[in-house]
Amino acid sequence: MAATMDYMMEKSGRQSLLTNNRARMSLCIQISVLIHSWIFLSVSSNAQAQAIRHEKSTLLQALAYARRAGVDVSAYQQTLKEPPFEPGFESRMEIARAVHSKLGQMIDQVNREISRADADKVAASRDGVLIVDTGGANTLSHALLIHPDGRVNYTVDNVSSSIGSDQRVGKHGGMSGMTKISRKHVEHLFKFVNALNIPSLPANALLPDREDGNYLVPQIVYVDFADQTSPNLLCASSQEGHQLVDCCKEIEAETKINELAHLPPKQ
Repeated sequence: MAATMDYMMEKSGRQSLLTNNRARMSLCIQISVLIHSWIFLSVSSNAQAQAIRHEKSTLLQALAYARRAGVDVSAYQQTLKEPPFEPGFESRMEIARAVHSKLGQMIDQVNREISRADADKVAASRDGVLIVDTGGANTLSHALLIHPDGRVNYTVDNVSSSIGSDQRVGKHGGMSGMTKISRKHVEHLFKFVNALNIPSLPANALLPDREDGNYLVPQIVYVDFADQTSPNLLCASSQEGHQLVDCCKEIEAETKINELAHLPPKQ
């Protein structure tokens, strides 16, 4: 009887050990799968963010070229302020497909408009630095073309509905003109764009805006010179980038372009 009890206890111990080993193995497998899933999602998210940034960079360069050609790009600038281009969209996988689709649609459409534009206008403005500001919540998108002699062609975009939208909006803006800025600012600006490889300026795609962790950079400021377009200077993460955006802001202040682009209060 005692031998039988000993055997049963030994068998129970072996089964318990076997069960524990299986449980531990199962737990290890689950943890491994979870870790690999996290790694995969992280890599996928980073790859997706890189692809979107590249597409957005391509679009900004096309829009800069279109501006030099005299094409109205207000609808494109408005589209970039609306969903799916939401705060933090570059790292959100669930809206990546919509973002890719919209970027592709805009790149294709603006390229068709460029093909019908005036190439002579582009050639005439080739030696100038284009500063583009998509505008904040109360400011229309606008651009300044700075010539080496200090002349500035400015444009304030139209109020416009976004690409693919049938919404009608009231007309405002759409003005253009010429002014002049100080020699100091011209020399400062051209010193930067000649010395820097502006497309490679290090810039974070997003900047923390609030303590709750939300990210919000609705406004884009970038420069275009000699077929090179910078990333968003408001997200500059280098001393050169900060200096360049400060120079652009000083020029904007001197031309009073933000005042010209200021939206009237809603009725």
